[in-house]
Amino acid sequence: TKTYNSFRCFDKLYRLNGNEVKTDCDTENTYVLAAKNEGEAVLLISNYNGKNGDVKVNFDGLPEGKKRYSVVRTDKYYSHTLDEEGVLDGNIWEGSMLKNSTLLITVTWEI
Repeated sequence: TKTYNSFRCFDKLYRLNGNEVKTDCDTENTYVLAAKNEGEAVLLISNYNGKNGDVKVNFDGLPEGKKRYSVVRTDKYYSHTLDEEGVLDGNIWEGSMLKNSTLLITVTWEI
């Protein structure tokens, strides 16, 4: 179920061995968790009863150089589905999300 997929996302964070990362979010009813290790960072965004809208994520603290990213989306159209992947230009990712949805963004780099 779509509710179960939130636990799948949290498990991905948990497997980074408790290396949680401080997060800030200034959007009402939107919650963010993040963790990272030597070559990977994972960010879970939950837009619970918020509004449809644009999302801008600044991955401060990641190493310089080329980074790959993937976005797994759960909303009224997707159920824990890989929706986007590519090369991160700098440390900024921009996209959109629907209300009552989650995004799981994974960024990897060479160590």
